[in-house]
Parts: sequence; structure tokens; C-alpha cells
Amino acid sequence: MTNTKNEKSINILRKRNTQLTEQLKQVEDLQKSYEQIKHLNQEYEKHDPDYADRRVSELIAELEEIKEEWTAALEELNKERDEYKELIRDMKMVRGMFEV
Repeated sequence: MTNTKNEKSINILRKRNTQLTEQLKQVEDLQKSYEQIKHLNQEYEKHDPDYADRRVSELIAELEEIKEEWTAALEELNKERDEYKELIRDMKMVRGMFEV
């Protein structure tokens, strides 16, 4: 009985080891991709000193667009909340009329 338990434990450990090995390979691949992107950015900056400033400006503009989208979504949610509050208030009033 202990032997089968040990075999099960060994199999579980082997599977986990395989999973961790695959995850490590994915991390290593991501690290390689990151290094390549980092190298490309450095090359862009060498040939175009204003690249970093333009990239920052692009990112700021992108963030402003996201902010506008979130603001619009928040306003829409606030309108829906107000409509639900009004509906709940009306339902309470109707319920109060039936309770009298």
C-alpha cells in the first residue's frame, strides 16, 4: 500500500515538474522577447533622439482617451444607478399604498 502511495506521489511530482519546466520555458521566452524589444527601443533612440519624447506623448494621448472612455462609462453607470434608485423609490411608494 505504501508502494502505490509512493508511486502516486512520484507521478504527481513528475507532472508538477513538467508543468514548472514548461512555465520556466515560457518565462525564458518572454524574457528573450523583452530583451529584443528593449534592444529595438535603444536602436530607435540612437537613430532618433526624439523617439522617447514622441513615445511618451503617444502614451499620454492614449491614456487620455482611456480616461475619457472611463469617464463616459462612469457617467452612464451613474445615470443607470439614479434610474434604479428612482424605480426602487416608486416601488416602495406603490407597496406603501397597498399596505394601507
